[in-house]
Amino acid sequence: MDEQLKGLRKAMNNTVFHKKNFGEHQKAVVRLSVNKKRKVNFAPAIIIILFLAVSSILGLSYMNDKQSADYITAKHDLEEQHFVNQRHSQHTLHFYNNELTISTNPYYTNPPDSTVYKNISVKTEGDQYFVYSGKEHLMTLQKIAPRLVKDEDGNVFSTQKYLSNLLAIEVVNESDVKLKSIEFLVMNGEEFEGTLISKQLSKFPLTTKVEVERSEFHRKVEFQVIVTLADGGKHTLNQTIFLDGAYEDLYLFHIVGTTVENLTIETK
Repeated sequence: MDEQLKGLRKAMNNTVFHKKNFGEHQKAVVRLSVNKKRKVNFAPAIIIILFLAVSSILGLSYMNDKQSADYITAKHDLEEQHFVNQRHSQHTLHFYNNELTISTNPYYTNPPDSTVYKNISVKTEGDQYFVYSGKEHLMTLQKIAPRLVKDEDGNVFSTQKYLSNLLAIEVVNESDVKLKSIEFLVMNGEEFEGTLISKQLSKFPLTTKVEVERSEFHRKVEFQVIVTLADGGKHTLNQTIFLDGAYEDLYLFHIVGTTVENLTIETK
């Protein structure tokens, strides 16, 4: 009670009540001033904290999605590849005929020093290449783009030839229509330098792989999408999709819709 009276006295001193001209409006002002000191509303703070927490989780999820891009690797990818350091053009890695030639010291020698390692073998795991000379581990290269690798020291090397001849397309059926398989038909094959072969698979999620003999110049490829229904009938989707093999190896699409007629395919 004493605390309330103290609050009342301070509120009165800060209003017109110290002049004894009390009215109903002035009394309401006093009550409001006292109640503000007695009640603390935590709802806005809780909402803000929850919003920040959710935003952080979504932000981390987005970053993880961006940083975990899938790239296709095979042990023969490095054969006949000539990698050039993006910072120092005379620092190169040349794989040829089971040998690796490393050229270094671009600022001190002309031509640069070169070391040749024989009996080269490559093992892969995920997006990484493990390079061996006999049983000796020479280096680990991480594939960060279809024509880029990064070594353990952070050096990024580029090559004119694509590291993989395979583009993979994965499709998840999220529609209300039961589908047996899916096929991609190349629409602009005459403009694309390479051979495309699509395969139909019946497992879930529906997946098809497109084998591409990529040249040194990429092309954006347009595909018509054809689905096979559970009863064996075929349906061609109205819209086409595009793949740009310069940036990715693996493409993920989703089929949505409630009926056969309104089936669409989209990226998410």
